[in-house]
Amino acid sequence: MFRLALTMGNRLGGLQRKREKPEHAAMKVSMKRVKGLEHVNKLPNILPRRQCLLRLLKHNRVHDYLLLEIEFIKRQNSFKSLESQKKEERKVVQVWECA
Repeated sequence: MFRLALTMGNRLGGLQRKREKPEHAAMKVSMKRVKGLEHVNKLPNILPRRQCLLRLLKHNRVHDYLLLEIEFIKRQNSFKSLESQKKEERKVVQVWECA
């Protein structure tokens, strides 16, 4: 469709083509069809989220550290008991030597 364009001062300009509006795309709003009965009873996979995974790793590190600390304390206690036994034996030996 063509029309004559008027410029300022009411002078006739050249022929201009009328701008055509673009057509909108048809909107298709519908649910995606699922084929078969397998999808009816299928449960979603539940995976830990990133924050939960990091929290789990942090707890595991703390747990490992506590286990190391408990083992260290047990060894120190056993070492102290050996030292105390040696001291008692020395006292007994000293008593026998004095007598």
